[in-house]
Amino acid sequence: MENILDDINRNLFHIDAVEKITNGYTENDLKADPKLIKKWIIALKNSGQEEQFWNAVIPIMTEDSFSEDSLDYFLSHKVGCISLAHKNLPDKWLKKLIVFDDAALYRLAVRYYTDESIPGSKFIEAAQKYIINSLNLFSYLNELYPSTKQRMLLYLGRQSSDNSVSAYAAGYLESLRLRYVDESEELQRAYQKAGDNDAILFALAENIFTPQSILQDLGRTAKIKNASKIRVAANETIRLLKMINPQ
Repeated sequence: MENILDDINRNLFHIDAVEKITNGYTENDLKADPKLIKKWIIALKNSGQEEQFWNAVIPIMTEDSFSEDSLDYFLSHKVGCISLAHKNLPDKWLKKLIVFDDAALYRLAVRYYTDESIPGSKFIEAAQKYIINSLNLFSYLNELYPSTKQRMLLYLGRQSSDNSVSAYAAGYLESLRLRYVDESEELQRAYQKAGDNDAILFALAENIFTPQSILQDLGRTAKIKNASKIRVAANETIRLLKMINPQ
């Protein structure tokens, strides 16, 4: 690793060489002394190559390579901020980087949603400020990240002033309820109203009380979000029913 840093140091003003050196390394591969980063900042200041250089170097650096002073410089001079937005930095920096790239917002939201050491009160504050007014972010958290805070997320989403988020939360809550419904007529009505709501269709596909004809339809689901997941669930439920009630 020291040789890589030496190579970069020797080629500070040869950006093509720096890009070749960093090519092939993945995120967080390289740890540098924060003093070296500061030295590079001073050397490259007003060189006209800052943005290109730091966009090549920042992604492969570990987060602890950057001191508070370095991060403050990058933000105040708007240099390398898009690359920094993808790093696992402390909250205060991610909040400042949101204006440069949504990656900072998504990383911050995932942290507050999944980190059990962050109390619910702080999550609620973050959700109200950043999460419940963005359907893409809201559904991303709900569908991809298991969390003990899911009930809070859905409750806050249901209260959102964003109609798309509120409707999504209501539909998802309904899908949770439908998993335990055992009345075929109610399940039939839910299916007729579901449209392309993948959460409700998946709940029906998993419910062993869903009428066989609906399960067969769900087993042919196509051209909607999570179609494959719905088909697999429906066909698995049909298989279980055949085991329970062999003909």
